[in-house]
Amino acid sequence: MVINKNRLQYETSPYLLQHASNPVDWYPWGQEAFDRAEKENKAIFVSIGYSTCHWCHRMAHDCFEDQEVAALLNANFINIKVDREERPDIDQLYLNVCQMLTGSGGWPLHVFLTPQQLPFYAGTYFPKYSVGQQPGMLDLIAYIAKVYKEENSRVQQIGQSLQKGLVKQSFSIPVMISPTIAEDAYKTLFNHFDGLYGGFGTAPKFPSVSQLLFLMKYSKLYDDQQALFLVEKTLTHLYRGGIYDHLGGGFSRYSVDQQWLVPHFEKMLYDQALMIIAYSEVYQLTKNPLYKMIIAETIDFLIAEMQDEDGSFYAAIDADSEGKEGEYYTWRQDELPADFAAAFGAQDAPHLDGKYVLNLIENDNFPQMAKQFEVQRKQLLALRQKRHYPHVDKKKLSGWNALVVVAFSKAAQATQDDQYKDLAIQLMQILETRHMNEGKLYSTNESNREAFLDDYSYLLWAYNELALLTTDDYYVKQAKKLFNYINANFGDRDNGGYLLSSSNHEQLIVNQRSILDGALPPGNAIMAVEGYRLAKIIGNQKFEQKALQQLTVFSKDIMNYPSSTLSLLQVELLEQAQGAEIHIIAQDMDFLRAVQQQYRPFDSWTYTNGAPFSVQICSKQTCYLAMKSPKEANEWLEKVSKQ
Repeated sequence: MVINKNRLQYETSPYLLQHASNPVDWYPWGQEAFDRAEKENKAIFVSIGYSTCHWCHRMAHDCFEDQEVAALLNANFINIKVDREERPDIDQLYLNVCQMLTGSGGWPLHVFLTPQQLPFYAGTYFPKYSVGQQPGMLDLIAYIAKVYKEENSRVQQIGQSLQKGLVKQSFSIPVMISPTIAEDAYKTLFNHFDGLYGGFGTAPKFPSVSQLLFLMKYSKLYDDQQALFLVEKTLTHLYRGGIYDHLGGGFSRYSVDQQWLVPHFEKMLYDQALMIIAYSEVYQLTKNPLYKMIIAETIDFLIAEMQDEDGSFYAAIDADSEGKEGEYYTWRQDELPADFAAAFGAQDAPHLDGKYVLNLIENDNFPQMAKQFEVQRKQLLALRQKRHYPHVDKKKLSGWNALVVVAFSKAAQATQDDQYKDLAIQLMQILETRHMNEGKLYSTNESNREAFLDDYSYLLWAYNELALLTTDDYYVKQAKKLFNYINANFGDRDNGGYLLSSSNHEQLIVNQRSILDGALPPGNAIMAVEGYRLAKIIGNQKFEQKALQQLTVFSKDIMNYPSSTLSLLQVELLEQAQGAEIHIIAQDMDFLRAVQQQYRPFDSWTYTNGAPFSVQICSKQTCYLAMKSPKEANEWLEKVSKQ
């Protein structure tokens, strides 16, 4: 049987290549498709997803591999496939459209456009046939084709109205920020906290690391143990649930239930990085050995299963194998030793398709289980590795790899494990040599497309963390250079803040500014926090004011959605704290290591090899007399941190 391939066969994206044999006449996003739509006066059907997405696979099988659906799509529309990880600008734009039209969004994401790229209809997953209130593709295609042909003026009006709405959504007039905004955000989180299993809200539940990082800073600044309790409850139950892989390590994307029991099994690189960051910080705060173990297992997982030969890291591992979600990770009871099954929640009713998801939800001795069953865990992992391994998306995305640099740096500071320090330094060297050229960052190591704001902001974060980890002035200089580049190329000179795309990128119908937290922290928020931290490291008031301006620029969003702008609100906590600058002179790094092991999110430090021992602490525009002993210096640090 001869399979005719469409235009996607010439692309490099794993997601687009998955659809290269579809009977749908797919185009990649580009002028060729828009010109044909204009010439033939056809609407454009845009399908956006990513290669490890379960529901993207499901829709591909139900609809895009189906000859009947494909024939109708080809006859009525110009069809475009987009990898959201390659084109976050397109994804963010039309995700916002979907949310405006339907109140929700997700992937696969589908949008109908005019030839001028104006959207007029959007949705997520569609089956082939309509089911109840959910339209199927066959009915939807007929409806959209009819509306576009017979009511084109209304279609154009909808598109123009949505374009104006997108502009209004991205650019708002500043308002006064409440002096209690951080406390208001905390109260909102507290009111939505799940007291049984941690996390916020009900199913489906996401780890939401931005919330946890805010809570830890809030706890430190206000000495609020309740805020820390929310963090510990959440991170402990994430580990106990099936969302954590108790054999191979690493976290799945999210849980379909309240307990964190059954996840959607895809493993994203950014989730691993963000979870390592969260566990590193909570370990600094508590010194709980369980958190240190989770850090180690998650890093071991990254190296074993997501690291390329060149040292950088792949984007994601699929949820599906052999056509079933979770097939690689779930177990029949008869495959497990009886004592192991009892310990890891595989005794009562199966969790998914007659199989069990390993978990410690009901096991009150959960901290001891990993060590107690270490031999059996290794045996079962070896057995699992004989199964058909899920698809791996081998894109090496620059921004996500920069987050891994942050994660390794945080882990190195928290645990003082020099292996993690070496990993962070090596990965940054890879980014600088293979993902950058003359100060410009590219989306991947193989792309000629410049990276977007979020990618650049994560790289700035990585430089700041390496500067504090190594006390090497090289990383400070690189951070300063990068901060200036981002301001010159992404700064919104008319409205303030930063645009998602630079002038070097393709210009879509709206160049957006985003500030709301999602699966990843928004670039505007990271630019505020890391710009502020850099300003403190180098003593640059201009950088500090630039960072603080973000609070004014996005003040309306902050006041309207305080618990959804927590990444940005961290700069408000930094400004309130006015952290210490610690200047260390010593012949060894013992005191520096002690400082790094502590949770000091508001402080910065420098280290000079020399004698005699001296530590000078500056805080709130005051520099204190240099301390001549580690004991004296520690006492001063404790005193300053409580002021």
